[in-house]
Amino acid sequence: FHTRKDIIRSVFEAVSFQSKLMLEEFEKNGLLVSSVNVSGGVSQMPFAMQVRADILGLPIQVLTEVETTAVGAFIFTLKARNEISSVRLMKGFVKVKKKYLPNMHNHNCYASIFLFYKQLYANNKNLFTMRKEMFDKIGHYRKKVLENL
Repeated sequence: FHTRKDIIRSVFEAVSFQSKLMLEEFEKNGLLVSSVNVSGGVSQMPFAMQVRADILGLPIQVLTEVETTAVGAFIFTLKARNEISSVRLMKGFVKVKKKYLPNMHNHNCYASIFLFYKQLYANNKNLFTMRKEMFDKIGHYRKKVLENL
């Protein structure tokens, strides 16, 4: 009974739940995050960014620069060549293009789903290990099949 839209939404939700797991780890280690900066292809999809903001309960800031990896490498190259004294000087180099604020009603709804998501992972962790071992054994075959596609 699921539609294509349901499947696509579930992908955005799963990626956002993984981000939420990472945020929980940051918080356990005393690092508090007040917003999340994003770039790349998916950041150009408003629906995906709103889902992420709702799940994380944090503002999502889409950056003007899509190729942030290249920009970061450039900034660190400047620092390594002593052309700048601190990478912090480049703070304004990339600007925020769009900001998505979380809908806290949706965030509260997602909170219970997130608990369920974590329990599913815990209950199935051994299955993931078995799957990896199984595919490691037949990897050569899978590679041939994929090459033929």
